[in-house]
This record gives sequence, structure tokens and C-alpha cells, in this order.
Amino acid sequence: MPDLWDAKLNAWILNWDFHQTFHDPLHLFDANIFFPATYALAFSENLYGASLFGFPLYAAGASALFVYNVLFLLGMWLSAMAAWALAREITGDGMTALVAGVVYAFVPWRLAQLPHIQFQWGAFLALALLFLLRYLRSASRRDAALFSVFFAWNALCNVHYALFSGLLVAAVVGHETLALGWRALRGRVLGAAIAVAAAGVVVLPFYVPYQRAAELYGMRRFMSEIEFFSGRPIDFLTAGPQNKLYAPLTQQWAHPEGDFFPGIAALALAAAAIVMLRAKKPARAERPAPGEGRILRRVLDDLVGALLLLWLVATLQPGLKLGPLSVGDPGRVLVFATVPLLVRLALAFPRWSRFANLPDYLRRRYTDRQASLLVLVLALGVVVALGMHTPYWRFLAGSFGAVFRSIRVPSRGIVMFDLALGVLAAWGLSLATRGLSPSGKAGAVAAALAVIGFEYRAFPIDIGDVDPDPPAVYKWLGAAKFTGAIVHWPFAFDPDVEYTFRSTAHWKPILNGYSGFGPPLYHDLSDLLHERPIPPTAWDRMEEMEASVLVFHPEMLGQPSEGLPWLAALREGVQSGRIVPLGAFPAGRSPDIAFRLSRTAPFPTGIPEKSPGSAGAEALRRLKGLDAVLHPPLGWLDVPREGEAVAVGSTGFGWAMDDSGILEVRVAADGIPAGTARYGFPHPTATAAHPEYPDSPKPGFFFSVPRLAPGPHRLVFTFVARDGGTTSLPRGIVVR
Repeated sequence: MPDLWDAKLNAWILNWDFHQTFHDPLHLFDANIFFPATYALAFSENLYGASLFGFPLYAAGASALFVYNVLFLLGMWLSAMAAWALAREITGDGMTALVAGVVYAFVPWRLAQLPHIQFQWGAFLALALLFLLRYLRSASRRDAALFSVFFAWNALCNVHYALFSGLLVAAVVGHETLALGWRALRGRVLGAAIAVAAAGVVVLPFYVPYQRAAELYGMRRFMSEIEFFSGRPIDFLTAGPQNKLYAPLTQQWAHPEGDFFPGIAALALAAAAIVMLRAKKPARAERPAPGEGRILRRVLDDLVGALLLLWLVATLQPGLKLGPLSVGDPGRVLVFATVPLLVRLALAFPRWSRFANLPDYLRRRYTDRQASLLVLVLALGVVVALGMHTPYWRFLAGSFGAVFRSIRVPSRGIVMFDLALGVLAAWGLSLATRGLSPSGKAGAVAAALAVIGFEYRAFPIDIGDVDPDPPAVYKWLGAAKFTGAIVHWPFAFDPDVEYTFRSTAHWKPILNGYSGFGPPLYHDLSDLLHERPIPPTAWDRMEEMEASVLVFHPEMLGQPSEGLPWLAALREGVQSGRIVPLGAFPAGRSPDIAFRLSRTAPFPTGIPEKSPGSAGAEALRRLKGLDAVLHPPLGWLDVPREGEAVAVGSTGFGWAMDDSGILEVRVAADGIPAGTARYGFPHPTATAAHPEYPDSPKPGFFFSVPRLAPGPHRLVFTFVARDGGTTSLPRGIVVR
């Protein structure tokens, strides 16, 4: 996987969608993580629109890992194909439209989003725009139906893209209505509204749980968080950490969720399209009679002027009050000024302009009206991506928080900019190659794709290895017949990602979880389990949350010493009768150990036993044996230092300790045993640093440098504890 956190979460979501669709579809959002919380799927994206493509693979028995990677690559491929189709429709040139597909699907921002599979699924955003444009042009019911389907499918793939598509549709319909006139377009605008409403009916059941979860758990995004993840102008100069060409030059300006730089070639081709599509010198439009609408225009001019003046004063004097009214954010004044300004321009441009008004400008400024539409989409993408750094998003988030505060990362609106940029780049290449022969044009397109590919290259990407087969304990959990939930220890952020991902092997409820939010019960239990020592009340809390089985995963500990509090709590739980050992399962160096919480009725474990109770006895033995692994010996070599030149037979010394006591210190030279050191001498510095160890009074050891040929050698000191634990310490020396 390209990421071992969000990618695992998304792999679990995709698989959960399939599992629950065929088991209990009416409770799709009551996922098995964060038990006993409800609507747990609503703590993150539901990805249902993407997961549908994986249903046949899941049904055929493919692993969660395999299906994740197929859908990951499929999202990229479909995004490229959809942008190609949109560019072909607009430019009429299927060959140069390949450029739009490559730009849209593989722009550096998209590759910077590798951990987030939902942002690779941009196909339906492009297809919704394609069929909306076709419908507004042709009034075809087929195009209206396809627009509705893809608008809904886009919303089922990505919550961010759902809102962005709504803004995109509003901008496109507004542009076309201004350009063509309300009378000419009103029937199609109504049809588009019906198509959007039909799509809304389909996706509404997938969005209501988000609202209910927000009300139930107080889930909300804070303005400071949204502002942090809003783009900055300088983000247009950064290309993300994956890009091989520009990353070394641009990472100095990097910011989370930035990385907007689309490459020089795409920008140059898009700029060429805008220049070549501009009307050379449009004829001066006829003006209305001087008195016609003059009063309304004067009122609008005065209103805009007054609001702009108020904005300037409020900007220079924060906290400005006008009588009982507080101006507050000056940006809101600027937003209010925008509305009468647009109305004024829709009525009439200044008299010095060649254009009569905004509709006239949209019709005649470019040789093709769709050029101004793409420029509008470019601008919309920039404004949305800058988010809270523009007054418009601040206004929307402040006034319509239930909708716009659900978008944690406005910078992801750059997807609209990338889509329009790709189409314009394809258009620019098409215009530039009009006079070439077919072979010449094919060569020019191949060259453009090669240059863009060179700019966008990001492979080999950094990936993490993930075993498609879950460890043995998860397979056992899938087969075991018990009611209630599972709780995994250690209960922590990074391990919880793995527990969530591996729950695809059993689908039983777990108290652990990983997502964009966590419910209060989860956080309360986490706080309790991170007290040191873990209090006995933790057992009561887990039983109140209906936990039946506890699984301890020593391999999930970041450092072996981190396991000591968990190990102590497990011992106390066994001794006090709060948990009963069930069995141990192989998992790397240390086994996973399963326990039954004592208030849960005994159940058939299905674990093979040589005699009654032997599996539990083995689990208990393995639990005791974890001391050696989780609390290995510690020590240091004072002399010789790393790389020091020494003579054969010279004396070196150091210290070693263990909670069970040190049995011996072994010495090896270049991989060959060279005897043992003499142990049990005072070492005041080590004694003062670790007085709690039983061998603290005399932890020192001495040894003689073995007979070795002159030159560099490698000594390895192995501290062996009485409980079987070992720690190795290498040291390079040079024999004189």
C-alpha cells in the first residue's frame, strides 16, 4: 500500500461496503469498529460508489488488499478516461484529448493524494460535467439521465467531490444562462434541476447518517482546522513529495494538502488555448438608450461603491461598529458587494467597453463560448482551493456551516482547476497542430505526452509491504462462536489501524477503531488504558462496552518496554479472575494471546488441545514468557569506543542489567564465539541511573580483546538474562 494508515482504513471501508450490503444493508453505517457506537462508518468517507466496482472481486474471494489496489488503479484509469471524453467532446479532437486525461489523472496534486483512494476517483465529476454540457446543448433526455447518474455516483465516491460538483453545476448553469438567455435555456435549466433532485433522492440515505452522527456525537469541524487545510497562493509553486523533477525545488514551500503546481507544459498549452481562442477585436456592441435603466444602474453603482468603501474601512479598522451593528469579518462585506456588482455587469458594462454587458462578453469574448466556461471553472477551482483564505469560503462556512464545514480540506477543490486545465491544455495542443499531417500531429501529441510524463513522473513511489493473509488470531476470531465484542491491546493509534484493517477477516464488533472521528466512549476507554499503571476499573469499563474477548498483540508494541504496563495489567487480570487465558497464536517473534473476559459465558474456542485446558495453560505460559521479550536486558560498553584502535589482550569494560538478573555476557568476534566476560563488578554510574534493577549494585563486566589479526573487526556482546531474554550490542574496533 502507498500508505499504512488511511490506505488500510479505506481498504476496510471498501470491504465493509460489500460485506454489509449482502448481510444487513439497512445498517450499512453501523460498522463493526468503535463498538458500541452507532453510525461508525459516518466517521469517514463511505466510498460506496467506488466499492461497487470491487463487488465481483470480493465475491470471487479476492483479499481486501488485492481489491484495494485494483480499485486504486482503476480510479486513476477511469479519471483519465473521463477527462479524455470531456476534452474530446469540447475540442472535437480525440487525439489531443489524451493530454487532458494525463493531466487530470496524474497531476502532482493527485499523486500527492496517494493515501486517499477517494481522490483518485474523479471520473464521475468529469462525466457529470460532460453530460450536463451535452444536455444544456441538446436537451436530450438520455444526456439528462446520464448527468443525473454520474452526479449521484460522484457523490457516492467522495463527500468532498459531492460538494464541489454542486458548486460546479451551479457555475456552469449560471454561465450558460447568462450567455444564452433565460428564455432560451429555462426548460433545460429546469431539467438539470430535476436531474440533480433525482440524484439527491438516491444519495440522501448515504448522507443522512452523517447528520445523525454529527448530532449524536457533537462531530464538527472547527474554523481553525478548515483554515489550516485551505490552500495558499504559494501552494501553486509546490509539486508534492512524490514528484521526482520538482519536489527537490519546491518542497521548501510545502504545506499539508497543498502541492497545486500542475507542471509547465500543461500551463503553457492551456495559456496558448486561451490566447488563440480569444476574439481578435470584437465589434463594439450597440448600447441601450442613455436613459434606459439608468436609475437602476446608478443605484447599483452607489451600492457597490458604498460596500467597497465600508470593506476598506473595516479592513483598516478591525472591529468596526456602525451604531449597534458590528461589521465583523470585512470579507463578508466584500461578498455582499459581489452580488450587486454582478447584477450591474449583467445589465451593462462601462461605456468604454466593447461589450454591452456580461452576457454579451460571454458570447463574444472567445471564438468558442466553452472557452469562457473553462476559464470560469479554473477560477472556481482556485477560489475553492484557497478556502478560508478567501472571503467567499469564509462566508459560506460561517453562513451555511452544516454543509460547508463538513469539508475539512477545501484545498481539494483544486480538482476542478486541474480538470479545466487539462481540457484547455488539450485544446491548446489541438489548435497548435491544426495544419499538421496526421503523422505530424501524432508525433506532436506523443511529444507533448512525453514532456508532461517527464514532468509528472513520480515512480517508483514509496510503498509499505502488507501481507494479504491476516495473522492466525484473526482467522480464529472469524471461526470462534461468541457474542459480544473484541478488544485489542495495545489500545493505541497505530495498532488500531491494523486491527481495523484485519477485522475484514472476521467482521465481529471491536472496541478499537481508526477514522476521521472517534466517539466519546472510545476516547474515554483509551484515556483509562493509558493511565500508568492501568487501573482495575478498566475491566469494568470494557465489560460495560460488551467486550467478550481480549487479544494481546506484543508485536504491535512500538518499543518492547512499552509492553510492561499492558503485561502487568494482564497478569493482574488473570490473578484476580477478570480474564481467562484461551490460547496463543503465532505472530512473528511473540505470539498473540487471547483471553475471555470472565463475565462472558464460556464458549467452544475451537483451539486444538492435547488435554482439557491445555490451550489456556499454554497461553498463560506464553504470557509469562513475554517478560524476556518485552523487558530485555539493557547495557552499554564503555571501552573500547566505536572504531577505536586497541591492542590484543587489552581490557574493555561495560555494564548490563535485567529485571530477572544477568546470567552471563557473551563475546563474539567477527561472528565467532570468543568466550564470556567477567560479570559482577561495581559500576557507580549505571547503579545511580537504574537503582530499581536487582543486579544494580554490581552490573559491571570486564573482558580482554581476543587474539585477532591487525585491522578492523566487529565485536558483538550478548547480554543473557536469567529469564531467557537477550540483547546484542555490536562494536567496531581496529586491532593494532
